[in-house]
Amino acid sequence: MAAASKGVSSRAAAEKAAAAAFDNNLDVTVQLGWAWTERFCLDNFVKAASQAQPADLQPVLSLLASLYGMTRVERDAAFFLAAGVINGQDRASLRQRVHLVFDELVAGNGKLALSLVNAFGIPDHLLQAPIAFDWRLIGAPTAK
Repeated sequence: MAAASKGVSSRAAAEKAAAAAFDNNLDVTVQLGWAWTERFCLDNFVKAASQAQPADLQPVLSLLASLYGMTRVERDAAFFLAAGVINGQDRASLRQRVHLVFDELVAGNGKLALSLVNAFGIPDHLLQAPIAFDWRLIGAPTAK
């Protein structure tokens, strides 16, 4: 009986220690949970982009998938820096790459970005903000 009692108390102590370790590292646990979820979303986005039909959608969707992945890492850069997953140079390079993707989206007067927005099929009458139609005119000097 004493041996069984000792086994139960040592198991209870181990469970208590495990719970304390979990509680003491809850921030890391939550961050890892988000990272797993975002990785799951990214993997599915990349897979769907590679199988999109018509095939000419694939490069655009792949570009958006990479933008999604990079912005998720960028948003949580402090965590990744603290964990040693990335360094300051990686962070700067990531920011540069995000800018390059945005540049690609707005190239040619923003035709690609406009096409992506138009793909949602939002009727013009729902777009009431002046910036919704010609964002280049906002802030432009007016003729008097």
